Amino acid sequence: MTVEQDNPIQASPGAPGQGCGSAYEDYEKSHGNYDLTRLPVGAEQIVSHLQRREQNNGNLAEITLLDLGCGTGMHLEYFQSRGLGQLIGLDASQAGIEIARSRLHPGNTSLMVGDFRQLPLADASVDAVLLSFVIHHLPHGHQAELAANTASLFQEIARVLKPDGELIIVSTSRKQLHPRNGSLWYYRYFQDAATALARKFLPQSKLRQLLKSAGFGMVTGEPVEKTYWTDASLDESGPFRSEWRDGDSLFAFYRGKEELLQKRLKALEKSIASGAAQVHIQETRARTEQIKQAYILYASR
Repeated sequence: MTVEQDNPIQASPGAPGQGCGSAYEDYEKSHGNYDLTRLPVGAEQIVSHLQRREQNNGNLAEITLLDLGCGTGMHLEYFQSRGLGQLIGLDASQAGIEIARSRLHPGNTSLMVGDFRQLPLADASVDAVLLSFVIHHLPHGHQAELAANTASLFQEIARVLKPDGELIIVSTSRKQLHPRNGSLWYYRYFQDAATALARKFLPQSKLRQLLKSAGFGMVTGEPVEKTYWTDASLDESGPFRSEWRDGDSLFAFYRGKEELLQKRLKALEKSIASGAAQVHIQETRARTEQIKQAYILYASR
């Protein structure tokens, strides 16, 4: 397999994202601050799973992993630290790829700007493909269109996977996204955006169905056991700063709706003053230990 590092493949433009890999988020703008509130969700479990795979006899150095929508490379950085053999990162955002390049050691990594719906890779060339919080960014106007575009993506991924390869999906459920009973404390204060965002996530049952239709055999799942918090993500005043909001595409909902955003922030300000916001943060942390923040699907080729 030959992949040129930083191959200048152009991404297909999507409406608000304008070619940044999302139908609604502008990652050329937000990737600069993305890592402030984000961590590589599920990375530890994924590595443990790969170590248990019979196909590579538990030898991580034999694995070639493709991270689609790799963003700023936080998952790739973790995988590199654990000794995975070859790592390929593809993202439509040049800004994201530049950050990923700065955090990864050269040698066993290839980073590309491109469209993951048309992979510049040979058939049967990689052992594992990661999709971490990516599918909901596919262009769609309704659920049926999202399902169709997801099915096409799964077929393209199946093409580049080796016969015994595996697709790994990290995503979250609508229960985990619920504005009052989910795993993100600030969604309570931005419920209109949270409701709109939840509609962009296909249910796990639908993903499993689409994987089967794309020719994947065994599909297994597990919750992401570890919960991920940064100091910034638990900062009750965080949403007032644009760089903090860049870490969650939730806030793309308010693009062009500044008056509505300020109204929501005003409600949060009152909740902070009364002490209720801190209570909500602590309640969310406790609840998240039960419902978790995300899940992982493993689909064998």
